Amino acid sequence: MSKQLRQGLAAAIVVLLSAFAVSACDSDFWWSMSTIEGRWRIVEVTPYRGTCPFDWDDCLEFQPDGDFYVWYSGAYDSEYGQWGYGDEAIRIDFNGDGWDDLVAYVRQLEDGYMVLDVDDYDFSSQYTLRLLRYD
Repeated sequence: MSKQLRQGLAAAIVVLLSAFAVSACDSDFWWSMSTIEGRWRIVEVTPYRGTCPFDWDDCLEFQPDGDFYVWYSGAYDSEYGQWGYGDEAIRIDFNGDGWDDLVAYVRQLEDGYMVLDVDDYDFSSQYTLRLLRYD
C-alpha cells in the first residue's frame, strides 16, 4: 500500500470518527432539568394546529420537586400538574392520570430564554412558546 493511499485512508477514518462522535452527542440530554426550574413568562405564542390555551404574559413555574403551575392572564383558571423529562421532552400531566397532557420539546434554552415546541393532547393542538425567565 502506498504512502499516499495510507494517508488518504487515515484522513477518511479521522473524518468518519469525528462525524460519528458529533452525531452521537445530538441525542444526548444537552441541558439539565435544574436549568429550567423556576418561573417563566410567555412572551410569544405561535399556534400551528388547533387551539392554544396559552397567551402572552401567562406564567409557567417548574418546581424542583416536579410540581408544575400555570397562571393564565386570560380566560382560563390557574392550573397545577406534574412535570418531568422523558424521550427528549418536558412532559406535563395536569390531572394525575399518568398520561402526558403536554409534551414540550426544548428547541432553545440559554441565558433566561427558552423556546418550546408543544404537542398539546388536551386541546389536540400544536404550538410554539417563547419564554423569558421571570424571577
